[in-house]
Amino acid sequence: MSALFPISAPRFTNEDERREQETLSPLERSHALQDIRGQKVGDLSNYQNSDLPQLENAFALVEEELLMIPVEEKDAYLQALIHCPELVATESDKHLFLICDNFDTRAATKRLVKYWETRRNIFGENAFLPLRLEDGALTPEDVEHVETGAFCLLPEDEHGRFILYHDRSRLDRLDNLSHISVIRSLWYILHVALEKDSFRENGLVGLMTSNCSISLFSRKHMRLSWDSLINAIPTRLKAFHICHASALVNSHVLPIWKRLVNKNIRMRVIVHRKENSELLLDLLEYGFRMGHLPAELGGHFKIDFQSFLEERRRREDYQRRLDDLQLRIGFHEGEWATRLEELHISLHHLRQSSVSNGRENDSQLEETDAWVEERLDEYETELDDWEGILWADMEAEVEELRETIEQDQLRLDGRPR
Repeated sequence: MSALFPISAPRFTNEDERREQETLSPLERSHALQDIRGQKVGDLSNYQNSDLPQLENAFALVEEELLMIPVEEKDAYLQALIHCPELVATESDKHLFLICDNFDTRAATKRLVKYWETRRNIFGENAFLPLRLEDGALTPEDVEHVETGAFCLLPEDEHGRFILYHDRSRLDRLDNLSHISVIRSLWYILHVALEKDSFRENGLVGLMTSNCSISLFSRKHMRLSWDSLINAIPTRLKAFHICHASALVNSHVLPIWKRLVNKNIRMRVIVHRKENSELLLDLLEYGFRMGHLPAELGGHFKIDFQSFLEERRRREDYQRRLDDLQLRIGFHEGEWATRLEELHISLHHLRQSSVSNGRENDSQLEETDAWVEERLDEYETELDDWEGILWADMEAEVEELRETIEQDQLRLDGRPR
């Protein structure tokens, strides 16, 4: 325990909390309460539905802000532009960062640069690979940590906010716990959430059960996790609920953790001391739904994480095949561009329609799923045929060019063929 939480580690004491509460302004208290209770502080739909000129102007301002940042401070971002420009466009879409920071272009730019710096720090040389379960940034060990379900997305609460559920006891089933793999699994799950429109608009509520061994906590990695969640990944954390905290977690972990995070987060943390039915009633007061809470917290929602993983692998395989199609046709305009756009739209529909750990409208989803798979197979076959013809044409052109070069050389030499 001392290695993970040194006795000398700074703590946020009850006295610190009392003093902080006394310094809070009425506006700070009001905004924190609105976030906790699910009342919107600002209507982001105006930003999300802004017309193209406004959006392009915001993007241009972000580019201007990027130019003003010293090269050494944005090195990871520049490396990403070199090694994986397509990921910069998709997994760190500037629009997401602008929404997260209420279209404050300076703050959004700072977060974008921080995102790639933190991503490189966490994933190392794999930082410039896609965040997916196979053939991407995650190592096999990382995938094992994802598969525990320690982090998962529950269906939305009554205010339309996604719930990031973290059950640390699920990490006990690992033979070899890796704190860095825990953080990478958090990154993966948050990027799944970023695909959802409602997540971008309404934000995120954290829900954590911490009735587990204190060895599952690390001060260094807690700092890195929260730095990712608050300062790097474009998430808008509205509230964070902690349940089933053991005596050791209450006395050692929480005071150290509160010192690591900033005031805005501490104001939005709710530690629930109640148990069983009283805990459930407590959670319902904050907008949670009984049908969307797991049994561990008194709810009726069955977490089917295996189905979630199967669905993710299928979606990611579709995306990988779609990416391959795009590369093979060289992003040509015209008919192929239209076809690929249809696939993109259908994949987007599948992501938006799927529930975090379950599915709604199964028949409609299966129909769209089958359509995507059929189109991919059809396009890949057609492209194989097209490439075969193209290759034959290229060989004929190469042979014709070789003949021309040979004849030119003979003519220059002054010798008849």
